[in-house]
Amino acid sequence: MFYDPRRFELATQLAANVEAVRAELFSLDAKLLGLQRTGPIEEFAKKLERGENGWTPSWQVGSSDANQNWLTYGLTYQGRFMPEADTKYPLTRSLLDRKEVLVAAFSLLKPLSVIAPHNHKYLGNGLLTLHVGVDVAPATSFINVDGIFEEERVGKPIVFDGSCEHFALNAGLSDRVVLYIEFDSSKAE
Repeated sequence: MFYDPRRFELATQLAANVEAVRAELFSLDAKLLGLQRTGPIEEFAKKLERGENGWTPSWQVGSSDANQNWLTYGLTYQGRFMPEADTKYPLTRSLLDRKEVLVAAFSLLKPLSVIAPHNHKYLGNGLLTLHVGVDVAPATSFINVDGIFEEERVGKPIVFDGSCEHFALNAGLSDRVVLYIEFDSSKAE
């Protein structure tokens, strides 16, 4: 379920530059948008590309309701970056501008919250998920993939098969933010 992140240059480069990525995250000054991610991700990405970007509630597992405890800030979708990429997160953009990156976003989980068990059926067969801790309080946030827990920490890359059932929890008293990426390992350098 988990893969050695050292196998992927993308993971090691992001980990090595996490403090700069973190600085760009903190400078976003992004507001909560009135959008919710429902339906195909392609449609959602087009809405973000046409309008103002910001934090959007994610989906509630098993429901179409918005999950106000799990927010995302879209960065790129299939090589298309949000209009503000060059001015608001130029270094993060340059690190993500790779042929293997399919989707990337900052993923924020509010304090004392859980993202319920789910899977991404379209992943697997070389399509993997990467989390890199950007703003995570020590010993508070974890991801569980197929029954195995892994602690999320600032600068720690975690690569896993998102087609396996997984969930995340933030047991801390501050927001947890990871850089969330779906990538094609067959195209990775």
